[in-house]
Formats: sequence, structure tokens, C-alpha cells
Amino acid sequence: MTLSGWLIIDKPEGVSSAGAVTQVKKALSAVTGEKVKVGHTGALDPAASGVLPLALGEASKLCRFLLDSEKEYEFDIKWGAFTDTDDAEGRVTATVEKIPAKSDIESALTAFRGKILQTPPKFSAIKIAGKRAYRMARDAAEFEMPSREVNIYDYRLTEIYPGAARFYVKCSKGTYIRALARDLAVALSAAGHVSRLRRVKAGKFTLADTILPDKPPEILYKSVLPSERALDGIPALALNTEGYAHVREGRKIFLSEPPPSEEEAFPLFFNGYAVGIGEMRGRLLKPVRLIHNPLCRG
Repeated sequence: MTLSGWLIIDKPEGVSSAGAVTQVKKALSAVTGEKVKVGHTGALDPAASGVLPLALGEASKLCRFLLDSEKEYEFDIKWGAFTDTDDAEGRVTATVEKIPAKSDIESALTAFRGKILQTPPKFSAIKIAGKRAYRMARDAAEFEMPSREVNIYDYRLTEIYPGAARFYVKCSKGTYIRALARDLAVALSAAGHVSRLRRVKAGKFTLADTILPDKPPEILYKSVLPSERALDGIPALALNTEGYAHVREGRKIFLSEPPPSEEEAFPLFFNGYAVGIGEMRGRLLKPVRLIHNPLCRG
């Protein structure tokens, strides 16, 4: 049976997301005796740690729902210097001796909650004219980063350290924490960069769901979660036997009742299992992806 589901790893600092994928793929393939398809749903910087959901096999077809989900982070800002990467890995570009007071920080944070415009760091994977921004930055090319709208649901100070402060943020997809730290420092007439970054939640997955990627292969295998776990709380359509037969044949289904939400795409369930993805065309549901689950029988 092809291995499918989710393995939620706690990515250590100093390991790239791609490196973690390779490590897990090798371990799981050794257990199953066949090549296991593994992919992630949004990379973490090598210097960052925390929740990194890995999609295995057929679960990769559900990544679109996790990519759009909210994320939660804990991070430290070290005051005193800006860097060209907005984190501790970069070259210092400017220094300011000011250490912001707690009251000033809390006051400044109010401007960073809700929908805001954010300019991502130049050292990021965003493409500019077909090229990765970080490659252009490494080559010292001159270019402008376009701003984007992101939604900051919560951004608060949680702890003060000598020369640094710790924060918690809950945000929409596409938010750069390094940019949040940089812009907060600017608003405080100070300087600062991210010195520690940890993702504590991605979609429905938290640190409680994670396992370190260097665990024995058998332990990793036993830690795989069902594909459906990523869809907890996401509006879905439950199919009856006739509807499931239509989906397997790629035929459209007319819905006599309105869909569960205004979303364009929905996971499709049958007998408690995710069996596909459908997109709405008026009252017509069009199957766009099938998920093969040998445990599901029509």
C-alpha cells in the first residue's frame, strides 16, 4: 500500500526544509520498501525551527488547503542593528543604540494588527522578473520589492530580555516575520533583526503534533497522521454513494443545497475519507482532483 498522510516534523535550526524532506523521504522509503513521495507546504528558513507539515503520497493533493491556512510564530528581535537579510544570518547595514521601552513597543504594535502592507525582505524566495529575489540580492543587483497585503490577526510582546524582546504573531499566508520585525524597529526609531524564529502552528497542526526528523525510521512511520487531519475545520462536502461514483468518473454533480461556504474549492469526503477536491461552477460541483484511498470502498 502506498504510504499517504501527514508527518508533522519539528524542523531544527540549521536544517533547510528541503533537507528535512530528503531526510524523511529516505527514512520512510527504507521502512516501506518503496519510494515515498514527500513534499512540504511552505518552507521555513534554515535558521528557523518549528512546525513543518510534510505531505506524503496522495496527501500532497490537499496541500492547497494548508498553504492558505493561518500560521503562528514566536520570535525574538535583537535590538541595535539592521541586517541585509533582516535576521542574524545577514550583514549589518546600520546600527542604532536605542533599546525601546516596553510601553513604546506595545503602543507601536497597534499599527501592525489587521490588514497591512508589507515589503518582503530582499533575501526571500519571491520571484522578480522570473528570478529569485535572494539570488539577485546576493549578486548585489538593484531591484525593488513589491509590497503585498497581509493580515495580522495578533501581534504582541510576550517577554523582555537584555537587548532583545520576544513576540507572538498569528498571521495570514505570505507574511514575512523578518519584515514585521524590521518594520517594528523602524516605527520605534530603533534598529533590530530576528535572532530567533519558531513556528508553533500551521493550519491545524501544532508543536504537539510534531516529531523530530532524525527519529528512527520505524518511529517516523508510526507517527504518520491520516490525510484528513489537515482538513479539520475546513468546509467540506460529504458525498453519498451516487455522488462518489460520479466523482470517480470525473462527472459534475448538481447540488440541490448551497455549498457549505463561499469558498471556490472543497475537499470531498466519502465514508469519512478524503476522496477528492471539487470546484463550484454555480450549483455544479466539478471534480478537479481525485484522491486514491485504498481504505475507502464505494
